[in-house]
Amino acid sequence: MMSKEEFREFRQECGNYFFYVSRLAGLRDRHREIYNRMSGVSSIPMDRISSGTKTSSVRSDTRILNYLERKDSVEQEIAYYSEKIASIVSTIDGIPDPPLRPMVWMALVQGKTIDETAQIYGMKTATVRRRINSQFFEE
Repeated sequence: MMSKEEFREFRQECGNYFFYVSRLAGLRDRHREIYNRMSGVSSIPMDRISSGTKTSSVRSDTRILNYLERKDSVEQEIAYYSEKIASIVSTIDGIPDPPLRPMVWMALVQGKTIDETAQIYGMKTATVRRRINSQFFEE
């Protein structure tokens, strides 16, 4: 069970679900792009480093380090948004009344009003509100 404040926060997170999904898709594309760019960059051969031969690949090394930093940053964001999505899905999947799950999904994630959800299910608004609220906190 959640407190009313926790429920408000969860409801807000649910409202951001599609933003999280969209952001995650963009981050995965960015990760793939960084990985592909990294594949085309080579580092200084070790024999040049040990011999002290001047090389122009310092710029190449800097690019590799920049790509690695960006890749790590993107991977952290991917993990963050993946966790947000997983949390929402697991909370809704954890509702013990399976027929209620799609109703909660409509009301919280898809942003349908309680009235719209009730109309779709052919139920009274008060019944839908009571059933949804009863899954998250005791009234």
